[in-house]
Amino acid sequence: MKALFVTTAELNVLLRLSYVRPVENAAGGPSRHKSSTDCRLTDNTWQKVQREFGSSAGDTFDLMALDSNAPKDWFGNSPPHFTPDPSPGSSGVNLFAQDLTSLGDLMQRPYVFPPPILVGQSYDFCGI
Repeated sequence: MKALFVTTAELNVLLRLSYVRPVENAAGGPSRHKSSTDCRLTDNTWQKVQREFGSSAGDTFDLMALDSNAPKDWFGNSPPHFTPDPSPGSSGVNLFAQDLTSLGDLMQRPYVFPPPILVGQSYDFCGI
């Protein structure tokens, strides 16, 4: 809110907010549809994966995530992750464009859950 206030003051802009009912807001339509790339494991399934493969410290890197769906470690923090597009929480863009050997200890326990829409592309890239 402070940044919004500062920006409007610097630009000498009067900002008035008003509520628009969702049915009357044509611009809100895209935000009401789920994206085929924004999927993740359920919390219960994620905890099982962590217990089985993540050790007591959890996974160290998520190879395919969005900031909005990156899983949380045992302490409630999202591990570093690659996203398909630049974003504030991203450690890099596009798993397939990264040199994973440069990440050292972060690759001790990497995790990947490709969105179903990308599974075919993942197999094609890997030559499977």
